[in-house]
Amino acid sequence: MYSPKLVLILIFLLAGVTLAATGSAENNMIGNLDKAQALFNANDINIEGKYKIFRFVPYQNGGGIVWVIPLYEDLRVLGNERAFHFQSGGVVKRDKEGNIYIGGHETLDLGSLAIESDPIVSPEEAMVIFSNRAAVITIPSMTGKPGPAMKGPACAANPETLNAELVFYVYTTLEHPQSLIVLAWKISCTDRKYPYGIINAQSGEVLYFDSGIRS
Repeated sequence: MYSPKLVLILIFLLAGVTLAATGSAENNMIGNLDKAQALFNANDINIEGKYKIFRFVPYQNGGGIVWVIPLYEDLRVLGNERAFHFQSGGVVKRDKEGNIYIGGHETLDLGSLAIESDPIVSPEEAMVIFSNRAAVITIPSMTGKPGPAMKGPACAANPETLNAELVFYVYTTLEHPQSLIVLAWKISCTDRKYPYGIINAQSGEVLYFDSGIRS
């Protein structure tokens, strides 16, 4: 028998009323993202073509942390998120030398790397790979052992309700602790945040999959 907590999670997932599924979290961020852009404007910082804002954590003192995703060749660089810190009054944080302080992941000089920019795997092929991976979702277990499995959402099996975005993806493995950068497809349902997957656009390998279910 499943625990009451697990049954409640299943009910919410099947009903499709989770915050991630409705996309309401993203909608609620629209106003905040406008305020984040205003902070850049007030500090004469031009991020057009360089970064895309995706999260803003405001402070009561008028500042906040703005998380951005770098752009390279007009594609988002996932896994290399950076953070701008705005102090009291919305003034951007700088280091001792007066340079703008940017936190988060390391700065990558993508232009100096030999990165394949032409996909071999088509978006349609990537969608099929994603659908196969999302067909059955295993619910995380508190014990560390595989939990019960459930059928994936219907949107993950229908190409008409899937979205494919070509991106650059930064990741590490046990064999390669240094950052690896590849061209990839981010596949997700058009009407919800989860599940989503990152598919290598050269080999078709599933580099990352997130069901959105947390234990």
